[in-house]
Amino acid sequence: MPIVDINSIGGKVPSIQNGDLRVYRTTEEIKTSTLFDKDKSLDSIIQFVSGMDWTVDYFLQIRDINDTVQPPDINVPATQQKYNRINKLILKLQSPISQDDPQNITGEAIINSGFIPNNGDAFLATLTGGRETIFVIDNIETKTYNLHEAYYVTFKLFTFLDNSSLIYNDLVNKTMKEYTYDSDHLLDFSAPIILASDYKKKIELKNVIPELIDYYIMSFTHPEKNLLALPTTSGVYVDTLLTDFLFKIIDVTSDIDIANMTRIDVDLSNEIKYTIWDAIIKRDIGMLKRAQRNIGFKYTPQTVSNVTMRHTSYLGINFVVGLLTDANTETVIDYVQLGDATSVTDKPIKIKDNSYVLSDNLYDLNLTGCGVVEELLVQYLKGEVIDSVKLDTLLSEYYMWDTIEQFYLIPLLIVFVKDTVNNTFTSL
Repeated sequence: MPIVDINSIGGKVPSIQNGDLRVYRTTEEIKTSTLFDKDKSLDSIIQFVSGMDWTVDYFLQIRDINDTVQPPDINVPATQQKYNRINKLILKLQSPISQDDPQNITGEAIINSGFIPNNGDAFLATLTGGRETIFVIDNIETKTYNLHEAYYVTFKLFTFLDNSSLIYNDLVNKTMKEYTYDSDHLLDFSAPIILASDYKKKIELKNVIPELIDYYIMSFTHPEKNLLALPTTSGVYVDTLLTDFLFKIIDVTSDIDIANMTRIDVDLSNEIKYTIWDAIIKRDIGMLKRAQRNIGFKYTPQTVSNVTMRHTSYLGINFVVGLLTDANTETVIDYVQLGDATSVTDKPIKIKDNSYVLSDNLYDLNLTGCGVVEELLVQYLKGEVIDSVKLDTLLSEYYMWDTIEQFYLIPLLIVFVKDTVNNTFTSL
């Protein structure tokens, strides 16, 4: 009797060492950028997708496995012929569209947008001269591009809209859901096809990000030192941990004000190993247990005589954050009040202690005692979808928060908004 039956483990050759069975994987089983499919012909693999972009409104037939596909037909009821509409879809034209014969206009294109087209699908496009036309897909050939399928299609003229609007109105009547093609999905790490309502919301959130950054820079840039600091009536308070975090989540090349801002290097590695900012950057909720929370502003006396060392005292910085030796010690900050905190319906955080940035409830994951920002942060750290209703509430009220809350929580809002933009996914 053999020691090991290779067939029983799928033909994978094991290695036995110290009584452990180790099963190795073949090259085909490992995710890689190389194709190993023996049934895939070489002529179906394309190295790049080129061609002129042609923006169309595409009507994708909704079908089940046994449903038949057919061109648009006003005599077929909506219960039997249904569509998902994809606005602003980009086709990559593979040949010029000849309009010499108005009754026989055809073309070829590649669809590389994350969905499977059907024979008989229709799309609305504008020809040279501004004439709107409905085309129908009449042939589909599957290609492989970047380890996913792209589709080489041919299409032909179906009707001109100025001849009859019945076909177009019938397509609109049979549309179940309306989607939009997002040409920036690769930059945003999101999906190419999303619901039109989600696309509108995504664009609105993308516009919120520069607004948040502009408000933050305007509110917390020291007028003389050109660095991020709390607006106080006396002294300069700088949180280098927060500043380092901001430069990691904000693209400094897109904002000249933050790109020209003075940055202060204060080595806190000997006393502070992990902070809440590390947990957010690594998106690791387990790091909250190791994050040090007894951090606050500490006075920085002038102890260095060499001005070339750029000690904070020579730059006129009176307080920087550091590890507090006494948990009950807290610097009294005479900051300028920015917002009217009494106007906020629900406090963004519920602080009953001196923990850094957020409350002990957050660090201890006591959700019942957390405020709205802390609840969303837990969702973010767990990799869950951010509650859009609560996020909208925070975005409408952040300018009314207390100064300290704005100083520490607006950067978290930027993180939440970016994550929501990057995770706008919808399946067709």
